[in-house]
Amino acid sequence: MAKTRVTMMDVARSLGVDHSTVSLALRCDPRIPEQTRNRVRQAAQKLNYMPNQIARTLSGGRSRVIGVMLPDMRNQFFVPHLEEIQAAAERSDLSVSVKFSNWDLEREDRGLMQFCASRVDGIIWAPILRSEDSMAGMLRKAESAGAKLVLLGGMNMGLKLNRVRCSSLEATRVAVDYLVKLGHRRVGVAGAISMDGNRGDHHRIRVQDMRDSLANAGRPVREEDVFVTADDLCGGVEIAGQIARRARADRPSIVFAADDMLAREMIAGFAVTGVNVPNDISVLGYDDAPGDAAGPVALTSVSLRGRDVGRAAGQLLVDLVENGTPADSPQLVKIQPEIVERASCIPWRGA
Repeated sequence: MAKTRVTMMDVARSLGVDHSTVSLALRCDPRIPEQTRNRVRQAAQKLNYMPNQIARTLSGGRSRVIGVMLPDMRNQFFVPHLEEIQAAAERSDLSVSVKFSNWDLEREDRGLMQFCASRVDGIIWAPILRSEDSMAGMLRKAESAGAKLVLLGGMNMGLKLNRVRCSSLEATRVAVDYLVKLGHRRVGVAGAISMDGNRGDHHRIRVQDMRDSLANAGRPVREEDVFVTADDLCGGVEIAGQIARRARADRPSIVFAADDMLAREMIAGFAVTGVNVPNDISVLGYDDAPGDAAGPVALTSVSLRGRDVGRAAGQLLVDLVENGTPADSPQLVKIQPEIVERASCIPWRGA
């Protein structure tokens, strides 16, 4: 049977050199003259040689792979993060492996342990809500596997962690300042707080933060203006129907949604029920996820600046992998949230 897999020995034999020379040349080791490195690369390309990365890792070398653990593959919010992380990795000839927990702690733990077992060089992790002890335990496991760790967001804890975050609490305050500046007095909030599990917890925390910030700004939310669903993907249509059935005088003038998926579905629901956005009611989103500029009305949203967060996290992890960092000097990169104005919000027009 014909041999199908070309090995490093085949490249070495074609050039009449030792296989260690080929190995060092393909890793751009400065001990190998540039002319020899070029000859080795040309020979490898001609023979269609592909390095065995697994073997290289087992022999004590680096995997040249970074892992990314995210909570949700449905939400386009994480697309800019991934694009920037991928770009940072490619600039340093690193590969990216992505896993999604789907808001399941056991699945998140399993995925992180798979990264550690694969000896990835580093991990970028957007964690689900978990205890400080649980976070510390995972940090120790990553360190024992030799993986650098960078957190995206996460709760404030007394742990020494490399982290890039855009504060969701600060984003809520920025959003409230914006709608108050527009003059809105009666504000509704919407969230998938009837949803079970960690995803529901995420919405419950956001809605509570929204209510607290509004109360602090002198805009306390009426109980009848808290709109609830169990589905953040499609439940906005249901909420739009609830609001549309009210007399106009009984509606809030603006609704602040706990994420953009919910806000976009609310706009779609209003479109089919004859409620005009923004002339009859304004809608404010949360996240500034891809897709907000599309649809019947472009969505104004408070941005957690996913692209900037992803760019900073990707570059931070690459720097840690390539250069290392003292364990007692973790870096915290803070990204400030901002309002991205589109068409779904206008100033309050009075009673």
